[in-house]
Amino acid sequence: MMDHKAPETLPEALDVFSMFLKNNGYPEQILWVGKNDVAWDRRQLRIRVRPLQKAWQTACETYTGGIKRRLGVSLYAFSSIEGMTIATVLVPENEDMAQRSRIPPDELKLSTATNSLPACRVTSRLVWLALSLWHRRSSRLFRTTHLTCT
Repeated sequence: MMDHKAPETLPEALDVFSMFLKNNGYPEQILWVGKNDVAWDRRQLRIRVRPLQKAWQTACETYTGGIKRRLGVSLYAFSSIEGMTIATVLVPENEDMAQRSRIPPDELKLSTATNSLPACRVTSRLVWLALSLWHRRSSRLFRTTHLTCT
């Protein structure tokens, strides 16, 4: 885990994050996901495939929103797939969550999962719907414990 003064935009933060990923054994290329793009069946992550440009735009908007709130921002890598790191932008909801997450105000927290979970892509909307419904309880647990500032 590393903390840095948070750059104003995600593209500016990307250089630092990419180096951090490389130093921690993760691929430098990033597949950005949101909380609702991840389903977990307790053995493997299922990642909903979104257009790369849309995923990037959403990550940038989340990052910028976090910077404006001045509660800090976390870039978190938690798995890899096909030579890409699966990562998300986490923003604390309030000062209490920022403190519990150890994200200093106006800082950028970089972190990776110690044990990267296996993952696979899901390209079919119908398959994604079925998986997300079938595994909603374990997916909610994963999102709460891994993809939320606590």
